[in-house]
Amino acid sequence: MTIRTFIALEIPQDIIEIAFKKLKSKIKSFDKINWEPKEKLHLTLKFIGNFEENNINLLTEELNKTFERFNKLDLGLDKFGFFWKDENPKILWLGLKENKNLFELVSKIDEVTNQFGIEKEKRKFKSHITFLRIKNLNHIDELLFLKEVKFDNINFVSDKIHLFKSELLKTGSVYKSLKEFQLK
Repeated sequence: MTIRTFIALEIPQDIIEIAFKKLKSKIKSFDKINWEPKEKLHLTLKFIGNFEENNINLLTEELNKTFERFNKLDLGLDKFGFFWKDENPKILWLGLKENKNLFELVSKIDEVTNQFGIEKEKRKFKSHITFLRIKNLNHIDELLFLKEVKFDNINFVSDKIHLFKSELLKTGSVYKSLKEFQLK
């Protein structure tokens, strides 16, 4: 049996709160927008997709060996941006400042998951946290303004990584941590 999985870096809640406070100060219609729930916000390091459940323990062992070699990550918030489809914004994200240690970690995760038949990522890694999945274009003018918003000197340390199971329900996706890893 397969389960839908991904690997994600945990973002400290105080950093999530800073980002939402900034959003609330910039968007008049803040309360009318269906934001991603705060408890679901994370930085996806590798989307695995369907994975054999009976190989989860082997995968976690290999990931643990990899993560033991990495120190906590010193990261910083950068700016908001959008992913587009058919000339319409579909995802509002908050990007992180470039970080070579983060890129190295993602590369090692790609190597480990490739050993289990998961294709290596072809696109360059874009470190981002998804804040909104745009389903309609109401309030779009307010949202597009967010491209101008920058985060100066909002830095943080992240040291927890999760292997998540993702279940797709009619009400949206539900994430369950299968394994939590600690960076040094």
